[in-house]
Amino acid sequence: MANTEQLAILKQGVKVWNAWREQNREIDINLSTANLSEAKLSGIDFYKADLSGAILKEIHLTDANLVGADLYNATLTNAFLDRANLQNADLREANLQRAQLNRTHWRAANCNRTDFRDVVAQGADFSYASLEKVKFNRSFLVEAIFCGTYLAEGDFSQATIGDTIFTDSDM
Repeated sequence: MANTEQLAILKQGVKVWNAWREQNREIDINLSTANLSEAKLSGIDFYKADLSGAILKEIHLTDANLVGADLYNATLTNAFLDRANLQNADLREANLQRAQLNRTHWRAANCNRTDFRDVVAQGADFSYASLEKVKFNRSFLVEAIFCGTYLAEGDFSQATIGDTIFTDSDM
């Protein structure tokens, strides 16, 4: 369950939240199961935040810091995550259908069983991520990077993958 004090700070906007985070790095962020749908949070610092089970439909997280964040089973349908950093994040069983993921960084993220159907992820870097049983059906993955990525049983049917790199990936 989300921490009500942290939600109150977040509602004051990205600038206030990021300043508070800078002063309170040792505090664990718990926004689990929160409904932040349609929130405009571009540039937010959600480093190692617990957003598991959160409803984040149509959220704006462009340029967000989500390094190490827990987004297990989160709903991010139609979300905007261009240039967000999700390195080492946990997105197992998350739903990102129709999300904008251009130039996002997923290095070493755990995205097993994540639904990426119909996403636009041009230039996204999934290097060393775990993407077992993911769905990338009908997704636009031009110039995406899957270097050393675990892709067992992934579904890329009807995906556009021109100039996509699959070096040393386990398929």
